[in-house]
Amino acid sequence: MATPLVAGAAALVREYLTLHRSHVQDGLKPSGALIKAFLINGAVTIGGQFAGEVPAGTNSVDGFGRLNLEETFQAGAAAPPQFADEPDQAVQTGQIAVYNAVVADVTKPVTITLAWTDPPSAAGVGGLQNQLYLRVQPPSGDALDGDLQPFPNAQNNVQRVVVTAPVAGTYQVQVHGVSVTVNSPVLTNPGLPKQDFALVASNVLDLTLAGPEG
Repeated sequence: MATPLVAGAAALVREYLTLHRSHVQDGLKPSGALIKAFLINGAVTIGGQFAGEVPAGTNSVDGFGRLNLEETFQAGAAAPPQFADEPDQAVQTGQIAVYNAVVADVTKPVTITLAWTDPPSAAGVGGLQNQLYLRVQPPSGDALDGDLQPFPNAQNNVQRVVVTAPVAGTYQVQVHGVSVTVNSPVLTNPGLPKQDFALVASNVLDLTLAGPEG
Protein backbone atom coordinates (compact mmCIF):
# COMPACT_ATOMS: atom_id res chain seq x y z
CA MET A 1 0.00 0.00 0.00
CA ALA A 2 3.00 2.32 -0.05
CA THR A 3 2.37 3.45 -3.64
CA PRO A 4 -1.23 4.70 -3.21
CA LEU A 5 -0.29 6.28 0.13
CA VAL A 6 2.51 8.33 -1.44
CA ALA A 7 0.39 9.17 -4.49
CA GLY A 8 -2.39 10.51 -2.28
CA ALA A 9 0.06 12.47 -0.15
CA ALA A 10 1.65 13.98 -3.28
CA ALA A 11 -1.80 15.09 -4.49
CA LEU A 12 -2.41 16.82 -1.16
CA VAL A 13 0.97 18.58 -1.33
CA ARG A 14 0.21 19.80 -4.85
CA GLU A 15 -3.21 21.06 -3.75
CA TYR A 16 -1.59 22.88 -0.81
CA LEU A 17 0.98 24.56 -3.04
CA THR A 18 -1.46 25.64 -5.74
CA LEU A 19 -4.45 26.66 -3.61
CA HIS A 20 -2.88 27.84 -0.37
CA ARG A 21 0.54 29.08 -1.47
CA SER A 22 -0.44 30.30 -4.97
CA HIS A 23 2.53 28.47 -6.45
CA VAL A 24 1.22 27.43 -9.85
CA GLN A 25 2.26 27.86 -13.49
CA ASP A 26 1.05 25.54 -16.23
CA GLY A 27 3.62 22.88 -17.07
CA LEU A 28 6.21 24.34 -14.71
CA LYS A 29 5.05 24.90 -11.12
CA PRO A 30 4.90 23.22 -8.75
CA SER A 31 7.69 21.04 -10.06
CA GLY A 32 7.81 17.32 -9.36
CA ALA A 33 11.05 17.94 -7.50
CA LEU A 34 9.29 20.39 -5.15
CA ILE A 35 6.50 17.94 -4.34
CA LYS A 36 9.11 15.25 -3.65
CA ALA A 37 11.14 17.61 -1.47
CA PHE A 38 8.04 18.53 0.57
CA LEU A 39 7.22 14.88 1.23
CA ILE A 40 10.76 13.95 2.22
CA ASN A 41 11.26 17.09 4.29
CA GLY A 42 8.46 15.94 6.60
CA ALA A 43 9.47 12.28 6.74
CA VAL A 44 10.17 10.84 10.20
CA THR A 45 12.40 7.99 11.31
CA ILE A 46 10.89 4.52 11.59
CA GLY A 47 11.61 3.26 15.08
CA GLY A 48 12.21 -0.41 14.27
CA GLN A 49 11.36 -3.45 16.37
CA PHE A 50 14.60 -3.62 18.34
CA ALA A 51 16.80 -1.02 20.01
CA GLY A 52 19.46 0.19 17.59
CA GLU A 53 17.84 -1.56 14.63
CA VAL A 54 17.47 1.71 12.71
CA PRO A 55 20.42 4.15 12.84
CA ALA A 56 19.79 7.80 13.63
CA GLY A 57 19.45 10.22 10.74
CA THR A 58 19.33 9.40 7.04
CA ASN A 59 20.61 5.87 6.49
CA SER A 60 20.42 2.81 4.23
CA VAL A 61 17.92 1.01 6.52
CA ASP A 62 14.86 3.26 6.39
CA GLY A 63 16.13 5.97 4.02
CA PHE A 64 14.58 9.31 4.94
CA GLY A 65 11.89 7.55 7.01
CA ARG A 66 8.12 7.36 6.58
CA LEU A 67 5.77 10.04 5.32
CA ASN A 68 4.21 12.32 7.90
CA LEU A 69 2.00 15.02 6.40
CA GLU A 70 1.64 16.77 9.75
CA GLU A 71 5.39 17.41 9.66
CA THR A 72 5.25 18.20 5.94
CA PHE A 73 2.67 20.98 6.30
CA GLN A 74 3.87 22.21 9.73
CA ALA A 75 0.33 23.16 10.77
CA GLY A 76 0.37 25.39 13.84
CA ALA A 77 4.13 26.00 13.63
CA ALA A 78 5.71 29.41 14.07
CA ALA A 79 6.07 29.68 10.30
CA PRO A 80 4.84 27.66 7.30
CA PRO A 81 7.39 25.69 5.27
CA GLN A 82 9.51 27.91 3.05
CA PHE A 83 10.54 26.80 -0.43
CA ALA A 84 12.40 27.70 -3.63
CA ASP A 85 11.25 26.33 -6.99
CA GLU A 86 12.36 28.83 -9.62
CA PRO A 87 14.01 27.60 -12.85
CA ASP A 88 15.92 30.88 -13.19
CA GLN A 89 17.81 30.00 -9.99
CA ALA A 90 19.39 26.96 -11.69
CA VAL A 91 23.11 26.41 -11.23
CA GLN A 92 25.94 25.45 -13.57
CA THR A 93 29.22 23.74 -12.77
CA GLY A 94 31.14 25.67 -10.12
CA GLN A 95 28.20 27.91 -9.23
CA ILE A 96 26.56 28.11 -5.79
CA ALA A 97 23.02 29.32 -5.12
CA VAL A 98 22.98 30.80 -1.61
CA TYR A 99 19.86 31.33 0.52
CA ASN A 100 19.46 32.88 3.94
CA ALA A 101 17.10 31.19 6.41
CA VAL A 102 16.26 32.74 9.80
CA VAL A 103 15.33 30.22 12.50
CA ALA A 104 11.71 30.56 13.67
CA ASP A 105 11.77 28.51 16.91
CA VAL A 106 14.99 27.34 18.58
CA THR A 107 13.11 24.65 20.54
CA LYS A 108 12.29 22.70 17.37
CA PRO A 109 14.45 21.14 14.62
CA VAL A 110 15.22 22.88 11.36
CA THR A 111 14.93 20.60 8.33
CA ILE A 112 16.10 21.49 4.82
CA THR A 113 15.69 19.28 1.76
CA LEU A 114 17.09 19.60 -1.76
CA ALA A 115 15.71 17.66 -4.74
CA TRP A 116 16.16 17.87 -8.48
CA THR A 117 15.00 15.92 -11.52
CA ASP A 118 18.21 14.52 -12.92
CA PRO A 119 18.41 13.94 -16.70
CA PRO A 120 18.39 10.24 -17.70
CA SER A 121 21.72 8.50 -18.05
CA ALA A 122 22.77 6.33 -20.97
CA ALA A 123 21.35 2.80 -20.95
CA GLY A 124 23.23 0.53 -18.57
CA VAL A 125 25.32 3.34 -17.09
CA GLY A 126 23.32 4.78 -14.17
CA GLY A 127 24.47 7.36 -11.66
CA LEU A 128 23.84 11.08 -11.55
CA GLN A 129 24.24 13.12 -14.71
CA ASN A 130 24.20 16.43 -12.84
CA GLN A 131 25.71 16.53 -9.38
CA LEU A 132 24.40 19.15 -6.96
CA TYR A 133 25.26 19.25 -3.29
CA LEU A 134 23.37 20.69 -0.33
CA ARG A 135 25.39 22.30 2.45
CA VAL A 136 24.01 24.29 5.38
CA GLN A 137 26.24 26.76 7.21
CA PRO A 138 25.10 27.50 10.80
CA PRO A 139 25.71 30.95 12.33
CA SER A 140 28.90 29.43 13.77
CA GLY A 141 30.73 26.13 13.35
CA ASP A 142 31.28 23.75 10.46
CA ALA A 143 28.99 23.38 7.45
CA LEU A 144 26.54 20.45 7.49
CA ASP A 145 26.49 18.05 4.54
CA GLY A 146 23.22 17.01 2.91
CA ASP A 147 24.36 13.76 1.26
CA LEU A 148 25.55 10.58 2.95
CA GLN A 149 28.78 10.98 0.99
CA PRO A 150 31.08 13.80 2.17
CA PHE A 151 31.15 17.03 0.21
CA PRO A 152 31.45 17.33 -2.74
CA ASN A 153 30.80 13.69 -3.70
CA ALA A 154 27.07 13.82 -4.43
CA GLN A 155 25.42 10.46 -5.07
CA ASN A 156 21.73 11.19 -4.45
CA ASN A 157 19.42 13.67 -6.17
CA VAL A 158 17.58 14.10 -2.85
CA GLN A 159 19.60 15.46 0.07
CA ARG A 160 18.52 16.60 3.53
CA VAL A 161 19.99 18.37 6.54
CA VAL A 162 18.29 18.15 9.95
CA VAL A 163 19.47 20.52 12.67
CA THR A 164 18.03 18.97 15.82
CA ALA A 165 19.00 21.82 18.16
CA PRO A 166 19.25 25.03 16.13
CA VAL A 167 20.64 28.25 17.50
CA ALA A 168 19.04 31.63 16.97
CA GLY A 169 20.15 33.45 13.86
CA THR A 170 20.54 32.98 10.13
CA TYR A 171 21.53 29.70 8.52
CA GLN A 172 23.07 29.87 5.06
CA VAL A 173 21.68 27.26 2.68
CA GLN A 174 24.02 26.47 -0.21
CA VAL A 175 23.22 24.54 -3.38
CA HIS A 176 26.53 23.71 -5.07
CA GLY A 177 26.69 22.94 -8.76
CA VAL A 178 29.45 20.35 -8.42
CA SER A 179 29.19 18.98 -11.96
CA VAL A 180 26.42 19.89 -14.40
CA THR A 181 26.99 18.26 -17.78
CA VAL A 182 23.45 18.04 -19.23
CA ASN A 183 21.10 21.00 -19.53
CA SER A 184 17.78 20.66 -17.73
CA PRO A 185 14.90 20.20 -20.22
CA VAL A 186 12.81 22.93 -18.55
CA LEU A 187 15.45 25.57 -19.28
CA THR A 188 16.07 27.36 -22.53
CA ASN A 189 19.47 26.37 -23.84
CA PRO A 190 22.09 28.55 -22.08
CA GLY A 191 25.73 28.91 -22.99
CA LEU A 192 26.59 26.32 -20.34
CA PRO A 193 24.41 23.45 -19.02
CA LYS A 194 22.34 24.30 -15.95
CA GLN A 195 20.27 22.25 -13.51
CA ASP A 196 17.16 23.59 -11.78
CA PHE A 197 16.21 22.32 -8.32
CA ALA A 198 13.74 22.62 -5.46
CA LEU A 199 14.40 23.46 -1.81
CA VAL A 200 12.10 23.11 1.19
CA ALA A 201 12.89 24.34 4.69
CA SER A 202 10.81 23.95 7.85
CA ASN A 203 11.01 26.01 11.06
CA VAL A 204 12.50 29.02 9.30
CA LEU A 205 10.91 32.42 8.77
CA ASP A 206 12.15 32.81 5.21
CA LEU A 207 14.30 31.30 2.48
CA THR A 208 15.74 34.29 0.69
CA LEU A 209 18.07 34.05 -2.29
CA ALA A 210 21.22 35.94 -1.42
CA GLY A 211 22.66 35.45 -4.88
CA PRO A 212 24.73 33.05 -7.00
CA GLU A 213 28.41 32.63 -6.34
CA GLY A 214 31.07 31.40 -8.69
